[in-house]
Amino acid sequence: MSQTKIKAGGFDVDVITGTTALAESPADTDEFLISDGGTLKRIDAQHVGGGTFVPLSTISSTSDTTTHTFSDVFTSTHTNYFILCHHCRLATDNEKIICRMRSSSGQFTTTSYQVAATGFRNGSSAGDVTFSITNGGGWDITTNIDNSNSDVGRATFFMYVTTPNSTTFVTDIIGQASYRKESTDRSVANFSGTVNSKTAFTGIDFLTSSGDIAQFNATCYGIKTS
Repeated sequence: MSQTKIKAGGFDVDVITGTTALAESPADTDEFLISDGGTLKRIDAQHVGGGTFVPLSTISSTSDTTTHTFSDVFTSTHTNYFILCHHCRLATDNEKIICRMRSSSGQFTTTSYQVAATGFRNGSSAGDVTFSITNGGGWDITTNIDNSNSDVGRATFFMYVTTPNSTTFVTDIIGQASYRKESTDRSVANFSGTVNSKTAFTGIDFLTSSGDIAQFNATCYGIKTS
């Protein structure tokens, strides 16, 4: 803003109009004015304090879909990511939720995935929930899910994804899933996994062991480190 637009009584209102309004989410290169010890300075929006999680992409679907994809969300902008999914319902009974990484070549399906999970199941068949995969073609993040009741048969899960866009480190995940195994119980699984490949992944797919996903609501966030 030029000095001619600053008057003794404040800003020239002619320069503060609807055409100068910021978008809902300022770009990193947008600037704010701050007072640094009485000296007026500009600062890029990326350096202004805010939330740690930066929303990158959201999927909201109520149609039967084989695969839900977060495309081109993993970049050099962030090192680590967080994904939250709620009200996920499978179209086919007694199937699992699976995820696979994506690279510039498409879905990464090599047998490089490992996962281990432990948890608890309540109800008439209460007990431990455990599963593991070594050298698999994707990560299971649940056991079989009951979908007989669309209201309570929905799964909720969250997961952290570390260094997916790196060619120096492998990609790890860690998270938790809550879902219904049978008509009268609830299961919670704490899972962690890795993919033994130093590939620059760009996205991630969510699918089932067989059939479609009937409902899926999820957001992928980049995690700010400073």
